[in-house]
Amino acid sequence: MIDYRLYWIRNGHFYRREEIEAESDEAAIAEAERRQPDAAAELWTGARKVRLFDPASASSKA
Repeated sequence: MIDYRLYWIRNGHFYRREEIEAESDEAAIAEAERRQPDAAAELWTGARKVRLFDPASASSKA
């Protein structure tokens, strides 16, 4: 399992963090999409940013 961190962003700053364990980037992205609110967020593993979640994209998925 790989450790990932999902950070929510408000006013240019991280304000919340959740841990995710997943087998791959794709699995972590899928889990983050289930957890991610209609707000900007970033998914990281170590020092590598895996994905930026744009609030406009999140709201269009509903």
